[in-house]
Amino acid sequence: MNRTLPASLDAEKGVLCSVLLSSACLDGLGHISREHFHHPAHGTIWNALVELRDKSVPIDLVTVSQLMADKNELQHIGGPQVLSELQTFLPTSLNVQQYASTLIEKAKTRQVIKVCDEIQKEAYENQTRPICDLISNFKEKLEPIASNQYQEDYIPIINEIPKPVLAEAALYGIAGDIVRKIEPETESHPAAILLQLLTGLGSLIGRNPYFLVGKDRHHVNIFTTIVGDSSKGRKGTGYGYVREILSCVDQNWTKTRVMGGMASGEGIVAQLKDSEDGEVSDKRLLLMEGELAQAFQVMSRTGSTLSATLRNAWDLGFLNNMSKGEPAKATDCHISLIGHITKSELRKLMSQNDATNGLANRILWVHSERTKYLSDGGADLDFTREINTLVLAVEKSRMRQRIERSENARAYWNEIYPELSRDDVPGLWGSVTSRAEAQVVRLSLLLTLLDLSEKIEVEHINAARAIWDYCFYSARWALVENLYSENAMKVLESIQNGEWVSHSKIQKEVFHNHLPEKEWNRIKKELKDVIRVRVESTAGRDKTLIALVANQPVRCAI
Repeated sequence: MNRTLPASLDAEKGVLCSVLLSSACLDGLGHISREHFHHPAHGTIWNALVELRDKSVPIDLVTVSQLMADKNELQHIGGPQVLSELQTFLPTSLNVQQYASTLIEKAKTRQVIKVCDEIQKEAYENQTRPICDLISNFKEKLEPIASNQYQEDYIPIINEIPKPVLAEAALYGIAGDIVRKIEPETESHPAAILLQLLTGLGSLIGRNPYFLVGKDRHHVNIFTTIVGDSSKGRKGTGYGYVREILSCVDQNWTKTRVMGGMASGEGIVAQLKDSEDGEVSDKRLLLMEGELAQAFQVMSRTGSTLSATLRNAWDLGFLNNMSKGEPAKATDCHISLIGHITKSELRKLMSQNDATNGLANRILWVHSERTKYLSDGGADLDFTREINTLVLAVEKSRMRQRIERSENARAYWNEIYPELSRDDVPGLWGSVTSRAEAQVVRLSLLLTLLDLSEKIEVEHINAARAIWDYCFYSARWALVENLYSENAMKVLESIQNGEWVSHSKIQKEVFHNHLPEKEWNRIKKELKDVIRVRVESTAGRDKTLIALVANQPVRCAI
């Protein structure tokens, strides 16, 4: 029988949503098990809910997300946003018992069809045609019901880029403690809060501490851009708490060293230029750009020096303006950046403005989205303890200079360095993430300073790497249109029922014998994580067969 995919999985979503909203619903759903959920992610979530209930742990988005993250299941289902979407799913016109009944009935239908398939197969083998015809008629009557769910052997093909998941290791130290405290009281994503906080603290500390790589000094001035699906991605709402904390650490910095409205490289130099009398002025500057798209548009204009100025600021801290009218230079500058932009704006500007690519790989790209709905906003929070810790860390950091790694940290760095230095990331995604090593160096240096540690330790590099991983996959989510190429999708669709299919059949029926061997090998490499390849010996040429990885949604990461 040719069963179609469901128009929706409302029953499964409804049951899960009901439990997420009220764990008391679980008491009346003892007859539901994982087998009733045909979508793999839904069955995984159900098991997590039951496990929390059995452990007498309160059920909410935080506890479910934490349990699934600990079991490495969160990325598999599509990230914490899947749980957030489920929690807001339940229509008011239906209740949990209706959903549960529908889910049970669908499961029964699937079981009946499976039995019918087995009986029919046996009937054909024994040539008992009357029984076979009877079963066929029975199955036809079941078809309208069965058409509203997944085939048991169907494996969904997901061609959209998955959203990144923030690992627990990224929430390290005092910055992580602050993010955990803020997160329940804001609609903003914790990654957006974390990176804006770290960027602000790096600006507060200034240019004295550094880590030496060869002859190059890396400081704690960081460029961060928060990217949302739309203007409602809650890219900036979390900054309110961050601004309050930073202001309490250094109010004068907040008033005088945080600016927006980048219009030209000359304007930035003018703000930080060296004084004629040799007086040392404050060379810290946090560029706060709520509409970074406007700055990118400025960079695209012929003759604009803005991109070059920002690149020099990130690399060297030495800026100059050679214009005839007002030549100026600014030495030992410590410029940081927080920008906000939508994904559509970023894709448009990145594709049109190649001049920004040199700047783009100096930016930490951070996916953000609304994580919850707080109609009255968040509660007032007391950050006295955290602020006192930060004041001490910032004051001591300003007096430090060269920071080195401990022996264990050096060994760990040597271990992960080849992966950070990878050069196989394709296209624009690879271009904007090509400074992985330098970004992890700066993040680990900043975390070390906030930790009041004498040297960079393994835990600082590990946390920095976790932050970088989120930014790395945020860049893919923001800039890459699809997970698989057009030809790869054609191959996946031809094997989506989970059966082994020969290369020759795919070549003939899908590509009409026009697929070059080189392209076939490229497709196999692209799909290496989600397909199985088997070679069978025959009297003539060997036969190559491929099939999907069993029982897994087709989604992979590079």
